[in-house]
Amino acid sequence: MLGISLDEDPEAVRAFLKEHKLPWRQIVSQGEKEKDIVQRYGVTTIPATFLIDGTGKIQRVDLRGDGLEKAVTALLERKTTVR
Repeated sequence: MLGISLDEDPEAVRAFLKEHKLPWRQIVSQGEKEKDIVQRYGVTTIPATFLIDGTGKIQRVDLRGDGLEKAVTALLERKTTVR
């Protein structure tokens, strides 16, 4: 799992991450790269979530909470049964 923060204040992101102890890697994107990411993936809300499979294909978008957890579990189970 990877998070990409579009926040303009990197220190605010670091403080948030320290407080909430998110278990995944977080990148702070600023400048032109930020605009490219937003445009390329059609981000219209923050946070935006994308569930991407092992081949790089986006499987689901804008999942939260239990829905995200169930979708990740289903994707992982599908991967282990395909072998």
